[in-house]
Amino acid sequence: MFENDKYILNYSEIINLMGKEEHVMNLELENTIIDNPCGVRGTILDNTGDPINEAIVKVFKEDFTPVQHTITLEDGIFVIENFEAGSYLLYAIKDGYRLSTKVTFDAITGITDVGPITLLVDDEANNSILYGTVFKKDDNKPVPGVLLKLYQVEAEVEIIIAHTLTADDGEYFIHNLEAGNYLIDIEDSFFKLAEPINVVIEANTDQRLYIIATQIAKTKEGTINGFIKDNKTGLPIEGATVVLYRIDESTGEELVAITKTDAEGKYFFGYVIEGNYVVKAKVVAHPS
Repeated sequence: MFENDKYILNYSEIINLMGKEEHVMNLELENTIIDNPCGVRGTILDNTGDPINEAIVKVFKEDFTPVQHTITLEDGIFVIENFEAGSYLLYAIKDGYRLSTKVTFDAITGITDVGPITLLVDDEANNSILYGTVFKKDDNKPVPGVLLKLYQVEAEVEIIIAHTLTADDGEYFIHNLEAGNYLIDIEDSFFKLAEPINVVIEANTDQRLYIIATQIAKTKEGTINGFIKDNKTGLPIEGATVVLYRIDESTGEELVAITKTDAEGKYFFGYVIEGNYVVKAKVVAHPS
């Protein structure tokens, strides 16, 4: 006689006995018996009406919590059973196809038939991804905020097809690339490549390329500016002393520059190198 498990198998954490010890390990088991079990049935087809074998079909609750999934047979039919009555979502997917449109259904006791579901071929399924990190040549640190340009080379003609900025950790990501020959280069005021890099992209691959960039300026220099105002009147303060400190984790605050506000309460620090800073301001009262 065939028997179903009444409770789902559960297991304890690892118990490490180091000698004469007393361990208590309690487990809670989830009851698998549903009073009025429901199910859903349908067929997965391609855009020509042919059944799709081995498509994954998954049922979710309305909050997108997964319930159960299954795989279609050669005739494209799927059946998912033994879940509680309620409102559900259903999706289907298979490699080389796009995700199906959302199917909603209300499950009652027994099997609900949702009819045929069509999957469309993913035209970009065989396209590739190029990704990696840009590093600085001198110290091998990642370089953020540099512009990468990717050119496709056809019959010795270079056609720009993508550009992207590196993230804070120096990483970049270019997707939806067809197989072919490419060049990648940097366009930046502070970094450059010795020469553009030839890249051969193969179909349906994720290719990693680390890029070493040469620094052509001492640093990326920024600016810090603002207003100094009276907190009661909101009026600008002329001649306030404004001090810029750089914050170092080991040495604390290091004075970098001092300036004065103009008649409109404005201040400005230029040529500020990369780092963490704090601005402090005060007004000295002169004796009359």
